[in-house]
Amino acid sequence: MDDALIDFNFDVEEQEDIFLTRKERIRRFFKRLFRNKLVLFSLIILIILVFLAIFAPWIVPEDPYRSVLQRRLQAPSWENLFGTDQQGRDMVSRVIMGSRVALYVGFLSVGIGLSIGGLLGLISGYFGKMLDTIIMRTMDVIMSFPWLLLVITVVSILGTGITNAMLAISITLIPQYARLVRSVVVSVREQDFVQGAEALGASHLRIIFIHIAPHTAAHVIILSTINLGKAILAEAGLGYLGLGVQPPTPSWGMMISSGQNYLLVNPYLSIILGIAVMLVVISLNIFGDGLRDALDPKL
Repeated sequence: MDDALIDFNFDVEEQEDIFLTRKERIRRFFKRLFRNKLVLFSLIILIILVFLAIFAPWIVPEDPYRSVLQRRLQAPSWENLFGTDQQGRDMVSRVIMGSRVALYVGFLSVGIGLSIGGLLGLISGYFGKMLDTIIMRTMDVIMSFPWLLLVITVVSILGTGITNAMLAISITLIPQYARLVRSVVVSVREQDFVQGAEALGASHLRIIFIHIAPHTAAHVIILSTINLGKAILAEAGLGYLGLGVQPPTPSWGMMISSGQNYLLVNPYLSIILGIAVMLVVISLNIFGDGLRDALDPKL
């Protein structure tokens, strides 16, 4: 009974959306999005992270590469809020600069995965038949490997470095976008407006990118939000193993790895970085769930 009442309320809400102005629809969207306070809190964390990453060179307390051996492995204090590392470098500055690497790799990896996977999904879902079989079976092969193991394997083949790490992560994301977009295209492909466009002589490119692709936007945005956290976690994992960004460039994973050698002397080195990675990934997952609920209230 309660489930039926909830479905009825959502149906009424969706019908009301048809008669609302764009401004009112946007207001209702944000009302749905921030219905859960955790979503708002996670968004605040993400905004702070993006702000720090963009303006890092101008807001860091001191040069993140400057070594002062006299103060090495110091605990957090008013002078150095997160303490100093084994070379006497300020950890606040290095954490902030490391956020740039995390977001750079995360956004570009998701962007590449979305571009290639989305295009393959559009082609597979629209044309179908043998082309669909070839593309989807290829995606199945890639997805059959554990994603982190596949990332490590690709980096081991291509070599270490930020570019290769980014490419390796993006390869693991391509099948997710391809399968998601294909499923949406298949459901939209036979609808009346697509059939009408074909009857009027519209080209395949116009039908795919003008009439069909916009219907995948909401699903792709939600998946991208969650995959961004996954990409940041993968970058940290590669850095921890020494396969990602190379010294002296600050990287969260690399700093966690180097800090574990001094856990008994100064455990803050690894703990602070671990908390940073955890907060970012959890915030992205919570915000992605909230975005999904706001874009599709039936969920």
